[in-house]
Amino acid sequence: MFTANWCDPCFDSIPLMNRILAQSGVFKKVHTIHDHKDPDICQFYGILGFPTIVFRVVHSTRTWEIPYSRMIGICNQRTLEEQINKCLQYKNDLQNGNILA
Repeated sequence: MFTANWCDPCFDSIPLMNRILAQSGVFKKVHTIHDHKDPDICQFYGILGFPTIVFRVVHSTRTWEIPYSRMIGICNQRTLEEQINKCLQYKNDLQNGNILA
């Protein structure tokens, strides 16, 4: 999750996101990247607004990651859960050879 030090909604949403991701059984925590501490990473990912969540799929047999999707702004629990499920389905399809990366 990309955040800014001036973005109160960013910091307010981190506990909710950690809880939802932990409940998924796959994700362990939200990694926060702050605009003032890591401007190069923000630029690399093309971050234009805060908060921004970038979902990445780590392939189990390779060392690369796939930026699967992103969400910009505050989102509710249902929307976040739907996006996590889509990401997990994509990862399963990738691992089962149903799609090519």
